[in-house]
Amino acid sequence: MQYVQITRVTRGAECWTDHRLVRTSLRIRIRPPARKQKSQRRLNVSGLGRGADLSSLRAAISSDLAQVSDCSPLPFQSSSDATKQWDTLSKAVMDAAVDTLGYSTRKHQDWFDSNDAEIQTLLNELNAAFAAKLRNPNSVELQRRWALQRSQLQKRLRELENTLWFSKATEIQNYADANMAHQFYEAIKAVYSLKSHSTHPVHTKDRITLIKDKKDILSHWAEHLQ
Repeated sequence: MQYVQITRVTRGAECWTDHRLVRTSLRIRIRPPARKQKSQRRLNVSGLGRGADLSSLRAAISSDLAQVSDCSPLPFQSSSDATKQWDTLSKAVMDAAVDTLGYSTRKHQDWFDSNDAEIQTLLNELNAAFAAKLRNPNSVELQRRWALQRSQLQKRLRELENTLWFSKATEIQNYADANMAHQFYEAIKAVYSLKSHSTHPVHTKDRITLIKDKKDILSHWAEHLQ
């Protein structure tokens, strides 16, 4: 409900009563249900520059595809057969890549790091206490436990924030006192600058020559996917 357009109050035929007829016009908008999309984790492809990791990935993909019987190059009878074969193929390749390469972890310059083991433990305990409180909202003990977990998490996060900013301020001040201008501005940029977006260049098989031409890149990908 966003806006009330107009409201009228009318008296009834019997003037002695204190009842009134209220008529109002509203503009109502039903909010669509929010759909939570699961964030996709990225593979750690930085290790593919080393020949050992690349060979291990190829061997794992070949082993997984050899165990799948639905990936034989037969003519498709219908679109459902092609969809089923593609799902099987993509799942086998993804499982092999996850087992060989693993997922990439984020490196934060900020004081909060979601990969920190201590913070993750406190977050899990807070979520478990909150879920228990929702299942039994009348329990005083569960309410007290949830409040205690929230207080501990907030306290620890404030301690981490203060520790990081104190160490950063000390580091920058030491650079300024020593007249180390380059390190001084690099430390400031690491704290206040925007995040950089890296790209993954395409190399030849020997991992030496960089491919820059668009047509050569497409032909390299076509050769790689054959």
